[in-house]
Amino acid sequence: MDDGVVEGGMTRRFSLLRLVSLAALIAGVAIIVILARGSGSHTGSSALETQNGGGAGGPLAPGEPLSFGLVTTKNVSSDPIQLVSARLLWLDAGLKLLGFSASTDHGAAITAREWPVANSVPLDQVPPLAPEAKDDQVTLLFGLTVEPGREGKALGVVVKYRQNGKLKEQLFKQQAFVCAVPVLDPKANCPGHASDFDMAKDFDDELKARRRKGGSPAD
Repeated sequence: MDDGVVEGGMTRRFSLLRLVSLAALIAGVAIIVILARGSGSHTGSSALETQNGGGAGGPLAPGEPLSFGLVTTKNVSSDPIQLVSARLLWLDAGLKLLGFSASTDHGAAITAREWPVANSVPLDQVPPLAPEAKDDQVTLLFGLTVEPGREGKALGVVVKYRQNGKLKEQLFKQQAFVCAVPVLDPKANCPGHASDFDMAKDFDDELKARRRKGGSPAD
């Protein structure tokens, strides 16, 4: 299965750093996928490799799941680490988190219309990640649903892991956007959005705007 194609629906994605290939990626696709600026960050020294921030999303029938495999990482420290759990930093009203899981299958899709995702396991059941890995070791997955007539984003994936008996957390600056539509149309954008670009916003700006307005973070 290609990284950008899943059964039951196709997906397109673009990076703001790869605009040259955008036109080829847009043609003939069903789920909008967006990538925004920013880098993965962490609190203190992290064992997990940081990565460019990004995201994915698109139209979704109310109550149906859409899963996101946006965080793929590896252990770059000199110690083995154990994944413990994950949480979203922020979840807009009208969206529901279905849970987190992990996959060590390098073919894990960025988006898929299923939850739970096949061949995935709870984070704490992933074998310890070997140190100083050269290749990606794990993809973290989470699922969302959306209420009728709503749209919104999940911002930030905070990963908790254990290293040398100490618990640490790392923030990956990822965005997941979903909007509710009565019927999926492969050629249509989310209602009220003229193009993919107006959903690809800066992570820090998006988070600051939500915090200024108030509301409840995901945790």
